[in-house]
Amino acid sequence: MQEILILLIFLAAVAYLVRMFWQQATSNEKSCAKGCGGCSTINPDLLEKQIKAAQRK
Repeated sequence: MQEILILLIFLAAVAYLVRMFWQQATSNEKSCAKGCGGCSTINPDLLEKQIKAAQRK
């Protein structure tokens, strides 16, 4: 009985890791696949536009 429980926990952990890897590998976004918003990407073009707009003021 204990072996079955350990096997189920192990399989759940492996499934979680495979899911995370699959999301990251198939993601079209430039950020990470977690979806938490912690990994923001910097858009240099947008940043440059914002800097120029601030300098004009």
